[in-house]
Amino acid sequence: MKHMETKLKLKQKNRLLIFSVMIACLALAAYGRYWQILNHPEIAFHPASESLQQTDASGTPESGSAAPMPDSTAAPEAMTEDAPTKPVQPAQTERAASEPSAREETPGMKSSAIHFLFLGTDGYNGTVSRTDVMIFVAAHQDTKKVSVISIPRDTRVSIEGVGLTKINHANVLGALEGGVRQGTLMSIQAASDLLGVPINYYAKIDYQGFVKAVDAVGGIDITLPEAVQDPYVSVYLTAGQHHLNGEQALRLARARKTVKGGDFGRQKHQALIMTSLAKQLLSPENIDKLPKILNIVRENLTDTNISVDEALALGLAFSGIDSGAITYHQLPGHSTMAWDPVMDMKLFYYEPDRKEVQRIVEEAIR
Repeated sequence: MKHMETKLKLKQKNRLLIFSVMIACLALAAYGRYWQILNHPEIAFHPASESLQQTDASGTPESGSAAPMPDSTAAPEAMTEDAPTKPVQPAQTERAASEPSAREETPGMKSSAIHFLFLGTDGYNGTVSRTDVMIFVAAHQDTKKVSVISIPRDTRVSIEGVGLTKINHANVLGALEGGVRQGTLMSIQAASDLLGVPINYYAKIDYQGFVKAVDAVGGIDITLPEAVQDPYVSVYLTAGQHHLNGEQALRLARARKTVKGGDFGRQKHQALIMTSLAKQLLSPENIDKLPKILNIVRENLTDTNISVDEALALGLAFSGIDSGAITYHQLPGHSTMAWDPVMDMKLFYYEPDRKEVQRIVEEAIR
């Protein structure tokens, strides 16, 4: 009897030992991967010349994409310019979502940068909503310089099968047709066509995810050139330096009606918030916590094709970037009124100056 008890205890110890060794090996592998990327970030990152990652038949990227939010139903007619947000309608066609075509640069616009598109939607919990924030970023790994271009939400662009409409309608139209991913891809295609360059990586986030992302890095530090007093979104900030949590940053990003320059003033604030968030994320004091923070941020993205390894490699490559290395642009153009095929009514548009857009983009990507 004692012999059997001794044998049983020995087996249990052996199992515990094997389990402990397995856990240790996994931990060492993860640690090794982190330091491998730390010393050689290029191993995790695709060059700008490569096309967007391919998707399988279901529209899910082969790697590095957050799971789309669950779809729910609502009538398309419920969308209005003031209240466009509603639950996602199930796909009405069998066409699977796929990545946008690997667009070639406009002749004379060869890029040495990696191209990103950041999309911020004006909704919560995966509801169908417009993209209030569209920011194109060209990141140069060789020079550690970054160019940021804000795309006005009212920019008039041509969308296949729809015609000339607002660029921020693309996410709604795609989502109603094929869910969250299709909304992302239609927005990417519209931005790529407008700028004349391919989009290598994208990330989309809604209000809720944005708040959590900012809080995950401990808030952001910004310097406002002018006071922002907007009772419509309950933000009251003086000119000067501020430390904002996620909710405060969201309110600032939404402020428009009382901001100097209206939507263009808001675009500047949004770019300021995004660059401040990136700087906080890439600050030297956060390097050791970067894998954990990136996982938290990525979990709160509605949609992305950036893997944790790629995000980590970028973070390490651009760690401690100086504000002077970041250049900000707004697309040139003029205001106009025109008939909108989506809303079936006359709407305010921002008509981009195509030649000037090409000049600014060329300057940003070289």
